[in-house]
Amino acid sequence: MKKHLRKAIFLTAESPYPQIGCEKQREANLIRFLHEHMMVDVLCFEPITPDAGGSDHKSHNFGQPSGVKVSTIKREKSRYLGALRAPLRWLISGGYSIAMAKALKNHATDNTLLWISGTGMSGYIPLGRVLGCPVVLDAHGSATIKPLKLVGNQPDIITVESDADAASLSKFKHKIKIRVIPDAVDCKKYEAIHTKAGTNLFFSGSLDKPANIDGLIWFIDEILPRLRAALGENLPQVEIATSTLLRNIPHFIGNRLKREDIKLHTAPKSILPFLEKAAIVFIPIRSGSGTPMKILEAMAAGRPVVSTGHGAKNLVLSPSYDIWIANHEDAFTSAILRLLENKPLRAKVGVRAVETVRKYYNFSSVRQEIAKLLNLLFTKSV
Repeated sequence: MKKHLRKAIFLTAESPYPQIGCEKQREANLIRFLHEHMMVDVLCFEPITPDAGGSDHKSHNFGQPSGVKVSTIKREKSRYLGALRAPLRWLISGGYSIAMAKALKNHATDNTLLWISGTGMSGYIPLGRVLGCPVVLDAHGSATIKPLKLVGNQPDIITVESDADAASLSKFKHKIKIRVIPDAVDCKKYEAIHTKAGTNLFFSGSLDKPANIDGLIWFIDEILPRLRAALGENLPQVEIATSTLLRNIPHFIGNRLKREDIKLHTAPKSILPFLEKAAIVFIPIRSGSGTPMKILEAMAAGRPVVSTGHGAKNLVLSPSYDIWIANHEDAFTSAILRLLENKPLRAKVGVRAVETVRKYYNFSSVRQEIAKLLNLLFTKSV
């Protein structure tokens, strides 16, 4: 039987702080839940872009729990990194760094849990083994599932976002324990706006990521003209909130938004004011790892969501009941129009959305999963 672990090292490519909207929310949630059981030290690299994460905020530790220490490690310089344009830099994972390895050795003590966030950081699993740490790998984002076949030294436990991801991992025929820890939101945070009726169409997401840019351009080129043709002057205001600073948003995106009279809000401290003004939240994502946290936030606020199937991947929801799923331009437009023109239907979908999130994606349910996982590590041989 193992002794009770007294400390966790949370290893991630970039700091989840400051918290802006729902960016890096999964990492922040996991740190928060782990901290309820033990001390947590976060080890991460310095941002590739100095302004990454929204440095316009007065506090770089906005949203960081008291008692959680964050240590940033300088990346080894690469002659290739500077040649990459901002929209491509996010694709680079932390990789293996000698400086990070030294920091990990310095922070690891007896009874230390090593929690690795993302398969891009899985190169540190062997070192964690050498240091005698139980290792958990959080393989969040379905795009990161396949590379796990290449991991030589396996973690004790792999955590994933959904049963579908767990099924994908089970195909590799390894003996690693797999635990599903779904994304979650603090439902109480959104209760104040449940009864407030919004009027806008709203989308939130980083505007330096190709998947978000592609989806937004698809909405502007294909959906917006159809909505204008159907609604004319009654077209609602379209608003976008992003954690990306204005200087880091590709110029062609900024110019398109201006021409289309779409309001852009950069690096807001909270997404709540925009959800309060929203009648519908649209998720036009067609590639990448999906946007579960954005959808869960909107649903927790009682806002009906119209999303592509790809945008809602890894979430167990009921189309036309608590969310609207549409993959074709005409279907996506029709879903928005139907919800705009039918206020009782909007309200009904919003109520069902809140019920779903409270039941399956609330903090309380995820806390229980974390407790079960830690109990497995602490009290049993894995």
